[in-house]
Amino acid sequence: MNITLSVDDKTVEAARKVAHEQGTSLNELVRRFIAGLAGQRSPAEIEREVLSLFEEQPGDSRGVRITREDAYDGRL
Repeated sequence: MNITLSVDDKTVEAARKVAHEQGTSLNELVRRFIAGLAGQRSPAEIEREVLSLFEEQPGDSRGVRITREDAYDGRL
C-alpha cells in the first residue's frame, strides 16, 4: 500500500542522513517504524536492534562473578 505523508524539508533531509548512515533508505526506515508501531517486527529486525544496543551499551559487571545458581535462584 502506498501512503502520502506531509513532512517539512528539514526533517526529511535529517532523516535521509540517518538512513544513509545506517545503510538504508528513508522509505525503509519509515516502513520499519510503522511495522514496529503495528507490532510486526521480524526476528531479524529484533536481532539487529539487540546487537546494536549491545554495541552502544557494553555491559560492565565490575568484576562481579555471577553463578548459574545465583542467576536462577527463586525463578524455578
